[in-house]
Amino acid sequence: MTVRIGGSQCTICKHFRTPILTDSPVGTCAAFPKRIAAKILNDRFDHRNAYPGDHGVRWEPDEPGDRHPVEVLAEILDG
Repeated sequence: MTVRIGGSQCTICKHFRTPILTDSPVGTCAAFPKRIAAKILNDRFDHRNAYPGDHGVRWEPDEPGDRHPVEVLAEILDG
């Protein structure tokens, strides 16, 4: 299994739309079709949890085996 790390949790979420396909310089998503909340985009909020204005859409892995960055970091720190 490959673990993709780096960048925002958004970039490995199945709901993310790349900047190439949007008018946004950082991309958008199904939860935030106009602008992704900065706390989520900057990984200061775990979007597996509800966030105001997300229309009930949460982080889901983009590909089978993708893990949320919080899980990967916890595993690294726990060694």
